[in-house]
Amino acid sequence: AAARRFRATLDDIAGAGQLLAGDVEPRPAATTARYVLRLAAKGALERAGSAVDLIVRDRTGGGEIEIDPDLTAEALRRLVVNGFQHGAAPVTVTASLEDDGALSIEVRDSGTAFDLRAIDPEAPLDGALPQSGRGLGLGLGVQACCAAMGGRFEIARSEAGGAVARIRIPGAAAVAEDLRAIA
Repeated sequence: AAARRFRATLDDIAGAGQLLAGDVEPRPAATTARYVLRLAAKGALERAGSAVDLIVRDRTGGGEIEIDPDLTAEALRRLVVNGFQHGAAPVTVTASLEDDGALSIEVRDSGTAFDLRAIDPEAPLDGALPQSGRGLGLGLGVQACCAAMGGRFEIARSEAGGAVARIRIPGAAAVAEDLRAIA
């Protein structure tokens, strides 16, 4: 078990390094939010938490969207694992489509003591340390995944005091609709 955790940590570091170095090109594909949510949940549960402590909601209507499923699932996996490790269960993931066709995914933990000053989600991707001075900051890997797809990542304190993180990928539904019209 220790060897698996160590390998998973090394894989995370290598993956984050590739993302931050810009060595990963997005590969958009027609998929569904449900598929991406399942992929991310599986990866997250292999690392932390339990299935009874993860609530996943797909409010996209089940239609096709055009995103990079691997990059999106990786960003989401990192947020769910972080929710389990640094927040409190249950962790809730909700995917929805905004009016402009953007895919929005929210990850919310049930903690009550989230300190926004302990992280820096706006840290630059140029290798500079975050202003908080505490490591690389939560979300550099998530931010890099989102940036590669033209999206964005935000994190804030929820009304209850835990963390709420949001990924937004623009044009996910609109692009899928355009591709169906061409086919």
